[in-house]
Amino acid sequence: MKKWGVVLVLAGMLLAWIGLAGRATGSLADKKTLSPPQARVIAADFFGIHFHRLQLSPNQQGVPTVWPPLNFGMLRLWDSGTRWADIEPTRGDWRFGRLDYYVNEAGVHGAKVLYTLGSTPKWASARPEERCGYYPHGCAAEPRSMEDWREYVRVVARRYRGKICCYEVWNEPDFSGPSKDPKKSAFYTGSVADLVEMARIARQVLHEEDPDAVLFSPAIVNGPLNRLDKFLAAGGRDYVQGISYHFYAFNDESRMLREIEAVRDVMRKNGLAHLPLWSTEAGVEVYAPNEPMPPDIKTRITREEAAAMMVRQIALAAFAGLDKYFYYAWDSDKSGMVDRAGQPHPSRDAMLLVQRWLIGATPDHCEIQDGQPTVCWGEKDTKPFAIVWNPTTANAVEVPVPAGLRITTRQVAVPRWVAASQDVVGARSMLATQNPAFYTFERITPQ
Repeated sequence: MKKWGVVLVLAGMLLAWIGLAGRATGSLADKKTLSPPQARVIAADFFGIHFHRLQLSPNQQGVPTVWPPLNFGMLRLWDSGTRWADIEPTRGDWRFGRLDYYVNEAGVHGAKVLYTLGSTPKWASARPEERCGYYPHGCAAEPRSMEDWREYVRVVARRYRGKICCYEVWNEPDFSGPSKDPKKSAFYTGSVADLVEMARIARQVLHEEDPDAVLFSPAIVNGPLNRLDKFLAAGGRDYVQGISYHFYAFNDESRMLREIEAVRDVMRKNGLAHLPLWSTEAGVEVYAPNEPMPPDIKTRITREEAAAMMVRQIALAAFAGLDKYFYYAWDSDKSGMVDRAGQPHPSRDAMLLVQRWLIGATPDHCEIQDGQPTVCWGEKDTKPFAIVWNPTTANAVEVPVPAGLRITTRQVAVPRWVAASQDVVGARSMLATQNPAFYTFERITPQ
């Protein structure tokens, strides 16, 4: 009771300092307070990561990735050479070397493992000649026989009992059906009913082989939300113990917040509001000049801008109450924190800093208003802190410090970028730029 009392007192003091009256329900163009559904302290396992090159495959270029000295409490296995098609390329020919390596490395570094089921081998595919997102063809189709799926899940669950904590049913299904365009690829082209049946079988097998393992929904990416709703309403809600989603914000962080609200609406509609919500992929991509960009990305950004956006999105995810946030990916060419030679991008140190800011912190709320700086308030080591940035323009904007607080320290996410320094001694305002800043305070008696 004492701990909760401190949290409630802090929340009340902060609300009074900033003059907020409650939680708005309008669009993000309105003044809004973003708060987690319940009080919690951020732990290291809030931060998840993907690695592509912990072990090089024969066709991979670059140096092997070394597990970084950062606090990644979870590892998601995707684009890691560990799909069903990778570990059983022909019936009964199990090749566990790479999956063993990733799982063992996670164990050495104290990280839990989320394994994404699926990506059908060609021999097991219902449509073996259909184009898919990987080689060989057929991997986006459902299995021709669900007994092959059952055996796959059973073999993996039995081998990694107690080592893989969590499973996803599939990666980014769109339920569009087989494409008539021979150049178009996808991750899943089967029906909703087949995916629900795979979830049912997976839940049954996990219960038999590893009862402590948790099954998450297929990881839907960036709407439309009816994909998740269709899966849950068709019976998937009876088999999943958590919801996965890929909250890619690109360079529009308000998009992520709108989608978090929308996903929670779908969860409530299907009676699953109590389940954990994990963002199992998210990242900020950088494209070189003259390099083609996906339709969702409208503006080219620098590595420094990407690092700042990453920190802002992680902070918002924590304050919105997401249970986990997996960054995609440590060693990706577009969104990675190191290049193929292992040299760091600015996002590497930015990730280190945002972990220092948030691990051990209790998020309280963010004040968000269109065209204005974003200010996120919380408590760490019994002291108030704020994370401040200006999401809309390159201009620096001063944000007054609430009465009763005095700035003690300031640190920015990208140390060699805009407004990296500020004389905080005696300052009565915080400086909001595109480069997020972490302020700590001491409480004083107002004069």
